[in-house]
Amino acid sequence: MALKPHTASPPGELRLAAEKRLTLRPADVTSMPELLRLQHELQVHQIELELQNEQLQAAQVEIQKGLECYTDMFDFAPVGYLNLTKDGTVNLVNLFGAQLLGLERDELLERRLGLFIPKDERSAFSQFLLQVFASNTRQTCELNLLVQGASTRIVKVIAVRSDSSLECRVVLLDITERKRAEQTVREQLNELLRWHHLMLAREGRVQEMKAEVNELLAQQGSPARYPSQVKS
Repeated sequence: MALKPHTASPPGELRLAAEKRLTLRPADVTSMPELLRLQHELQVHQIELELQNEQLQAAQVEIQKGLECYTDMFDFAPVGYLNLTKDGTVNLVNLFGAQLLGLERDELLERRLGLFIPKDERSAFSQFLLQVFASNTRQTCELNLLVQGASTRIVKVIAVRSDSSLECRVVLLDITERKRAEQTVREQLNELLRWHHLMLAREGRVQEMKAEVNELLAQQGSPARYPSQVKS
């Protein structure tokens, strides 16, 4: 959601607005002219401060609304968002990212993400981080996450180095179900191929047996039982 930036009024406009508001207030006619002038200037300055305070309060309300909106978008997005340092320490994580690992957000902060990756994949993840911090372009990989109190999850990792080069922004996409579905399809396809090869082998054996029967009948002077197998 795009927010319109709140800009403060120029000093000249504030002065005019303050002068206008002051005319609506009762004047102190008992003062001497110089005191009246000073009192007028003081009142104008006071009203300018009031107007500035009103603008600041309005801007603060807009900023707070925008902050709440983006906080909700960050926390309740259906993907994990993290900020990692060069050694993989988690500096920032949204709710979904913490849920992916089966932890509360506070439990995950200041811990290394590599601790939640199987040992045989940690070296590859370290190389991946090196590539991220060595490049200005987005890097991707797939890895397994060890989830507290649950089965391992498969995630797609998308990472890009921040402008400061001190950390990188990471998106974790849970692709566990997709990978499992792909594995199921591969297993079913392999099973079909196995049966296909088995049926072809059986069909070949049947043809060989038919040819053997025809050969035995020919040796006995009898006509072939399977004419389709007779060689021309």
